[in-house]
Amino acid sequence: MQIQLVWTDPTSGKTYQPHFQPPVALGQSFNLMPATHQGQAVSRIVLHDDAVQAFHALLEVRQSSVWLCSQADSQINGVTVTEGVLTHGDRIQIGPFELTFTLVPKPTTTEDPLQDQASAISGDSRSTSLSGMAQIPTERPAQTAQANRSSREWVCDRKIGFLFKRNCDRTTALGCPYCLDGQSKLNQDPYWLDYDLYPGYGTYRPGSWGYEYYRDRAYYCYNRESRNVDFTEADAASFEEELDTDYEMNFGAS
Repeated sequence: MQIQLVWTDPTSGKTYQPHFQPPVALGQSFNLMPATHQGQAVSRIVLHDDAVQAFHALLEVRQSSVWLCSQADSQINGVTVTEGVLTHGDRIQIGPFELTFTLVPKPTTTEDPLQDQASAISGDSRSTSLSGMAQIPTERPAQTAQANRSSREWVCDRKIGFLFKRNCDRTTALGCPYCLDGQSKLNQDPYWLDYDLYPGYGTYRPGSWGYEYYRDRAYYCYNRESRNVDFTEADAASFEEELDTDYEMNFGAS
């Protein structure tokens, strides 16, 4: 996976737009940023400003997505986060520096990649191998593929998330916990039991059980422009702990 970061130095006015292979470290001191991360060489970007920490943030790949892991105050699209998933076109704010994050499409070697991609989408009896991409299963009843003419990548538009629905936007179904490698059907929603237990999900008015989570959405990985919220394993554990506490209080357990 290759990414591009574009930013303008506020002091010199010079614009930089290099390409990187994650992981990428950002900070004020080259020597204090890690040279390796989980056995991989780290590209280091030096941002000279007093508001930038020696080692401020790290961009790393997790499950086919690029994450921003911040050691100090950082923002994604104007929202302060400690970590969050980055998508094409997101703006990262570190001190006075605003860096635009983009995914660089891999070069294709097929003569007509869009035609090959359409074959995979239409449900041909064969799996069409697209250059630079994992093979797409031929049967995807719960998903559709979008032929993005600019990036030439297949993108999953399955709706995922429990409280806040959002597009999956994965470029490969391999290892996806939601669609089970592209094999699950539309009626096999991983949250169907939760929806049955909480029929009022999606209602965030005062007095509803989802209100406080919507009210405090800025504390999660919240994208103010798309209004999408990513919940983490820590959020799931928090929900479970609150349910246990409510049970003990309501039933007088000690």
